[in-house]
Amino acid sequence: ANLPRQAVDVYEEAAALQSAPPGRLLRALGALVALRQDAETTRLRKLLAAHEGTLSIEQETALRVLDAEIALRKGDRETAQKLYGQALAKNPLQPDALMGLADMLRDDRIYDEALALYERALSVDSLRIPALSAQAQIAVAREDYAQGALLVRKALKIAPSPELEKYLSG
Repeated sequence: ANLPRQAVDVYEEAAALQSAPPGRLLRALGALVALRQDAETTRLRKLLAAHEGTLSIEQETALRVLDAEIALRKGDRETAQKLYGQALAKNPLQPDALMGLADMLRDDRIYDEALALYERALSVDSLRIPALSAQAQIAVAREDYAQGALLVRKALKIAPSPELEKYLSG
């Protein structure tokens, strides 16, 4: 059985009866995006469009991030970058938008802008290690190996990681 399809069928029925809470639709959309269920993602996204004017700022921000992830999956980096920027305009410390946009900029070798976002991400506890690791990657890409090693050591002080330790021993 195709559970994601069945779940969206139920949400469509609830929406027809105007009893589908936008928060629940948003959580379901997040799960579908994570599961890479593109057809169901598209169906549920259409249901959410009817609620866009009623979403809280937090929900709007989460929706922009999910829309950015959907755009990235379709290869539309420009739209994804714009959507991540909109999410950050509403919440400058939104974790997925911060790391998503910073990672895109790093991948595009727009290092100074990426570093500024990673620096901001350091103030979010759950992002400290990924942000330090990404900063280290940029340092290495710029051939500043001493800075890269310093950043990896900072990350290791927060939480030991065999994966990160390889960078220092290799």
